[in-house]
Amino acid sequence: FRINLVNHSEEIGSGSDIVSAGLGGVPEALVVGRVNFVEETQDRRLFKNILAQTLFDLSLSSDVFVITR
Repeated sequence: FRINLVNHSEEIGSGSDIVSAGLGGVPEALVVGRVNFVEETQDRRLFKNILAQTLFDLSLSSDVFVITR
C-alpha cells in the first residue's frame, strides 16, 4: 500500500514498521505493515511518499498512521 504526504522531517526508511493508531476498531500499536521504499516528492522540502507491504488485511480498517521512534 502507499502512504502519501508524509512530513519530510520524519525519520523513516526501508524496514520501518507501520503501526495502527487505535482507530476504526483496530488495537493501538498493532504492527500493520513494513516500509519497502521511501519516495521523495517533487518538493523534497515538504513531503515524501511511502510504499509498504501489509501485514494484515487492510479491508478491516481504513485508518493507518505513521509513527516513528
